[in-house]
Amino acid sequence: MVVPAKVADEALLAGRRQQIVSTATGVMLEKGFHRTSIRDIAAAADITMGTLYLYISRKEDVLYLIASAIMEDLSDGLLAVEPRETPLDTLHAAAEHFFNAVAGLRREVALLYRESASMLPEHLEVLKQSELRERDFLAEIIRQGMEQGQFRPVNPELVAHNIIVLAHMWALKGWALKDDFDVPSYFNAQFELILADVLPKRREKSGVS
Repeated sequence: MVVPAKVADEALLAGRRQQIVSTATGVMLEKGFHRTSIRDIAAAADITMGTLYLYISRKEDVLYLIASAIMEDLSDGLLAVEPRETPLDTLHAAAEHFFNAVAGLRREVALLYRESASMLPEHLEVLKQSELRERDFLAEIIRQGMEQGQFRPVNPELVAHNIIVLAHMWALKGWALKDDFDVPSYFNAQFELILADVLPKRREKSGVS
């Protein structure tokens, strides 16, 4: 178990950790990880510090639980996207869902980037595996498009990483983008760049002078 607990009842453990995550997220968004104390987290969750330590063993555990919940929201929704008629249609649906999901968790995703240096190595490794599942899901769609001749030969994993990073950009640089874009127009503009990368290049007709 990445986060050890002194509670054996799995339902109680899951419910209490959900409570801790939902309340501690607001505290860390406001104060940041380093300025947030265990006492702050316990007070926000309306439990004693002794009770809190039944469910976590250190403050870094709370940061991981928050990060894990955010990543799970993003990954579960993306992986649930159903195949469409063509790989291009599926890629569009998957990317649009992911862009919208990141936009909906903009502050939380920014928190992950801001506080990632404070995470324990074993926690970071679990979160990396979550993002790799997102990458592999998108890469498989791109690979199917290549096999069917809809996409040109590209590195599917690299394009998938590009999609993830472009979605994350709204969380990291939304303050600079919001004057020119809303979320739908931002997605449309970025998806055009993605298509320019994966669609077959048009051959220019040569003329004779």
